Amino acid sequence: MSKVSIIMPIYNVAEQLEKAIQCALNQTYQNIEIILVNDGSTDESGEICDRYSLKNPHITVIHQKNAGSGFARNAGLDKATGEYIYFADPDDYFEANLVEETVAKAIESNADLVVFGYFDEVVDKEGKVTKTEKMPTLNGLQKKEAFRADFRRHYALSPYALWNKLYKHEFLKQHTIRFTNQKVGQDALFNQLVGFDIETVYYHQKAYYHYVFREGSAVNRYRKERFFL
Repeated sequence: MSKVSIIMPIYNVAEQLEKAIQCALNQTYQNIEIILVNDGSTDESGEICDRYSLKNPHITVIHQKNAGSGFARNAGLDKATGEYIYFADPDDYFEANLVEETVAKAIESNADLVVFGYFDEVVDKEGKVTKTEKMPTLNGLQKKEAFRADFRRHYALSPYALWNKLYKHEFLKQHTIRFTNQKVGQDALFNQLVGFDIETVYYHQKAYYHYVFREGSAVNRYRKERFFL
């Protein structure tokens, strides 16, 4: 039974954090470690992480000075002992069978990467939720040549997203694939680096992750320097 490391970078998300941690703990696949990286939070996020780690041996907490989500994920990778890596965000949530079913596809196909579907959830200022299911247009196992030929279709499904992908840890280590400290786009760059050396990708036609977009939240506000970054 292959071990899976769930890595979660955390910065000032106390309001949503417990739901995300609980999703990881509720996984039907139990050979997991949950690495919570508190990236210098100034709210109660760090205390929440510590409280959960005291109650559950699956959880490891890393506290560090604020360095950005990329370096927080790198800290998680440095600590990870799993054969597969899954990156979750602390302000979203995911289905209980995500790890079990995606790691089964990874083992069955011996893929370096498993890509799966997700739900876009938009929460307006009144709390109304609009949900849209997003699925890969590709299906099944693809090797390097087919992956490159169909790269436009691969890239069309949330190229920046880490949370709809399961990565083989040995592949990441072999090719020294790490995150940068860019303020914008470091997750997309990580996936581009994965694409350079990928040998096999498995596309799984099922949605597990709920990506939550909250209208008016600070993370989604206009940033005048975004184009420059």
